[in-house]
Amino acid sequence: MLEEKILSKYGGSSITNLSDVEQISKITEDDNRRSYIVVSAPGKRFDGDTKVTQLLVQLAGFRSNDRPSRCIIDEIVSRFEHVYSKNCSSEVGDRLIERFNQNLSPEPYMASLKAFGEEMNARLLAKELNAKFIDPKEFLLVTNDYANAKILTDSYKQIAKLKQTDINCIIPGFYGYTKNEEIATFSFGGSDLTGSIFAKGLNVTTYENFTDCTIYAADPRIVNEPKKVEEITYKELRDLSYS
Repeated sequence: MLEEKILSKYGGSSITNLSDVEQISKITEDDNRRSYIVVSAPGKRFDGDTKVTQLLVQLAGFRSNDRPSRCIIDEIVSRFEHVYSKNCSSEVGDRLIERFNQNLSPEPYMASLKAFGEEMNARLLAKELNAKFIDPKEFLLVTNDYANAKILTDSYKQIAKLKQTDINCIIPGFYGYTKNEEIATFSFGGSDLTGSIFAKGLNVTTYENFTDCTIYAADPRIVNEPKKVEEITYKELRDLSYS
């Protein structure tokens, strides 16, 4: 009989502060079948805010240790402090500066920096949940289209090996590694793709994609102050999306 396992994916807007991490911990503990978690980089905290990935793209435009780059590095470190407390500052800062100072050609350099948000988020969340960080370098082989990578089928054999792991696994979304061992990212929104790839490779019974989006009885752009829907079934949500 197939052992039931669940893979849960959390988008960037679902991991922006410490209470979000506590919520993920609670959701995971509520069902012991939730063995695998895929995460994006921290997203926007409020309207007008900047995603961590966007900050990393800005940082990649400098490639020198001048004052603007230092300000962006400090902002990125601050964003992770907001999620995991200041205890993470040294690790985030050291890893980011090392990544920033890599000597790579432009395309792999950009991909490497863009992927930092997912990687760091997964590393820190794994520590917070006492789980295992899964390095895509060991499991996710992709083409060398650095900004629009495609999975290579050999990846699925490697991913299947994770079934033998007896501890919860935290997987960074959005990127994999080429045969030259360079980071390549999927297109933006690629963490969802990572989730589906691992869900297939692990043959999980359920793939959950969590979001912080509020569901209303009507479009708030059209109807003033529509009623908030507190609970909805999958069938109701499907019918609502179709209409």
